[in-house]
Amino acid sequence: MIEADNRIEIDQTHCLACNMRLFKNGFNDRFVILDKNEGSYHFLLHRKRCPNCGEISIDLSNFAPKFGKYHENYRHRSRQLFMEGFIPSQIQVSFKILYEIWIPKSTITVWINAITQSLDILLQKTLVPSSGYWAYDEIFLRTCKQKNFLLVLLDTTTNFVIKTKVIDNLKRGKGLVFLQEAKRHNKLKMKALIKDGGMMFGNRFTKRGYDHVKVQLCRIHIKWNTNRYIKQSAGITKESKKPLPEEYIPIRNQFYRLIDATHETAQFAAIEALKLTIFRMKNQHLTQGLDRLQAQLPRLSNHLRDPWIPTTNNKLEIFNQYLEQNPSLKRHMKTCKGTQRVVNFRVFKHNMFQFLYNMIQLNREYRQWMILRKEYDCPRWMKHQGNYFRGKFRHFNQIYSNYMNFLNENIAILRDS
Repeated sequence: MIEADNRIEIDQTHCLACNMRLFKNGFNDRFVILDKNEGSYHFLLHRKRCPNCGEISIDLSNFAPKFGKYHENYRHRSRQLFMEGFIPSQIQVSFKILYEIWIPKSTITVWINAITQSLDILLQKTLVPSSGYWAYDEIFLRTCKQKNFLLVLLDTTTNFVIKTKVIDNLKRGKGLVFLQEAKRHNKLKMKALIKDGGMMFGNRFTKRGYDHVKVQLCRIHIKWNTNRYIKQSAGITKESKKPLPEEYIPIRNQFYRLIDATHETAQFAAIEALKLTIFRMKNQHLTQGLDRLQAQLPRLSNHLRDPWIPTTNNKLEIFNQYLEQNPSLKRHMKTCKGTQRVVNFRVFKHNMFQFLYNMIQLNREYRQWMILRKEYDCPRWMKHQGNYFRGKFRHFNQIYSNYMNFLNENIAILRDS
């Protein structure tokens, strides 16, 4: 019951648990900041206590926010801004400009940390749609003045992020653990992996459990490494940004012709032509570059046998650029836990946007199947493909509902009913 002087009185006179008479126990002074353009108000909360059970609690959800003096939407807005790449100090300034309210940075950090654990569980346990064709890359980090790495796996077909993890070194044992966590105890199947020339996984893909995975090396990374040998042969340091001398450009084009070959016959012809050119020049650095390229050739040409395998991991590089938009990710993060929190928020936003695109693609495939089924004499297996689409739609709806529930509970702005 609200009195005229903004006092909330408790009408209850006896304890509901032991039926003892309640006694007055003073007042609590409360100041509540309401949502945008709704102002604030001050009230006194009447307290009562039971001799046996202690102070009784009442439901104030109709009068004040559930937690503290700020409206719940301020928490949701702070998480939205953090998900967009703002740091707590920038969120504080944004609130001061937009809502004319000053909120301490420590309070904003507490609001963000409140859903960190539940977000991490959501990303780990939710099986995002996966085709099995994954791209891998790592990002160099400087966390608390120490060298760390962010490992990222992204599905090249559905464009969902499969797994992210912050580690302190690139030991091969940690690479195996990363793959096992990404597969979610074999609930997700990996068919192919496209990566750069790093040795994070060692010879893992020749051993049991991973020997069926086709490894494709990124063409762009191979070209970068090849350019280093060509620069050394021209008398330039391999890390130099100087342009390549004109007389070495035809040699570089020969290397690129081998890397960009569209079939194995063209590869064989390009290798023989390149061997003849290098034999004439008798340059040690070019010989080393050719030897390394020949050793990598089986993993460079897997896309010729399986057209679903992409030739570069450009999609993952684009996602990495999206991550690096955060002003403090690469150089100024204080803990690995904080880095993982930033990445999890960005991954959640990225995956949310992929649902619409993938649902459109699946609907297009479903309509094409319906047309073929009605107008043409299709084989029996194709007529019963409706079960495949029903399972796909069911899986998409389940995942999307998990993401939407988390979004509505913790990030989306609450609307008055």
